[in-house]
Amino acid sequence: MRIHMKRLPLLVAAACVVVPATLHAQLGSTNPAPGPRGTYAITNARIVPVNGAEIARGTVVIGADGRITAVGANVTAPASATVVDAAGGTVWPGMMDAGTGMGLNEISQGANATVDDSETGSFNPNAQAVWGMNPHSAHIGVTRVVGVTHVVSSPNGGLISGQSALVNLAGWTVPEMAVMQRAALVVNLPSSGFRGGGLAAFMAAQQGGNTDQAAARTRQLDSIRTMFR
Repeated sequence: MRIHMKRLPLLVAAACVVVPATLHAQLGSTNPAPGPRGTYAITNARIVPVNGAEIARGTVVIGADGRITAVGANVTAPASATVVDAAGGTVWPGMMDAGTGMGLNEISQGANATVDDSETGSFNPNAQAVWGMNPHSAHIGVTRVVGVTHVVSSPNGGLISGQSALVNLAGWTVPEMAVMQRAALVVNLPSSGFRGGGLAAFMAAQQGGNTDQAAARTRQLDSIRTMFR
């Protein structure tokens, strides 16, 4: 079990995306950089806010710092804003995948795919996912195009796998994409060995289970405690 997060449901991120009727992403295409900074007003859109009722036709204003400054049916676009007419489209909060290895594994396309999500050994607290990420991974474009704007990308393997990174899925370089280079430490608690539950697992637990496996688990937990101390 991972202590910080493991395959959590998609969480709401701070970004906002427009979803037209038809979207597609080409496998292997380069990851585009974020758009130019400035004040934008997305108008005439169906808006699905984080909290509150859906707005059938409204405006979203995004400031030069990338933050949403106004949302509503009666919001007026600032005079300095670049107006994007989103009639027929939907604006909804960007999603965050909080348990993934995004950018650390690649899809094979005729050559050996990169696999940089795991180090050898049981203790790798120094390993940082952010420096193993490929900003032009084929996974990134197709994930962003369906509305996932941020991910927590994590290494795996061993007892202490390393440090996960919170990244924005738009950008040309990893430092440009990184929101938090060191977001969390990935710790994998050793299994008790009673997977699947049910009567068989219960009876095994009552009878003491596999003593060798229990002893190994105790040693692993002790080594994790020692490492933290």
